[in-house]
Amino acid sequence: MTSSRTWSRSRAISLTKARRRRVPRCSSCTARRDAVIDYVASLHNSLTTYGDVAGSPGNFQIPVRGARLVFLDARLDGVNVSINDDQLAWLDSTNTTDTLAFFHIPLTEFQDAVDAGVPMSGAINEPVCDDLPNPNVFDALKRTGVVAAFVGHDHTNDF
Repeated sequence: MTSSRTWSRSRAISLTKARRRRVPRCSSCTARRDAVIDYVASLHNSLTTYGDVAGSPGNFQIPVRGARLVFLDARLDGVNVSINDDQLAWLDSTNTTDTLAFFHIPLTEFQDAVDAGVPMSGAINEPVCDDLPNPNVFDALKRTGVVAAFVGHDHTNDF
């Protein structure tokens, strides 16, 4: 079986299981983000909380052994950037400590690093898709103690 067939079969199985459990569909599909966050937060042992940014329930932080994990909603309905300035204001208002940030859409600076030949591990198999970038995000991440950022969106990059 080819890897694309395996992925398609795996995705179909996951969707079938999700439908049986009545899991709200992803926010980019039909469910509202708040419904998805509410559902995930209700799961046993979930650390997800409803965020403090109006219209952006997926912004929250979790303290972990003197550091923190920060989750930022991306591509909110009605905005023109992947992470907006209200989200950055919230990030600025949180404690600054060693932070790992998680968000969906990569920043322009990821492609800048690739173009500059910055050493990194993993494979770069497609251009970085920095869809609707906000030029203020990278500086805000540095200012608020982010030491690493983890993103999705690009399907064949794993650096």
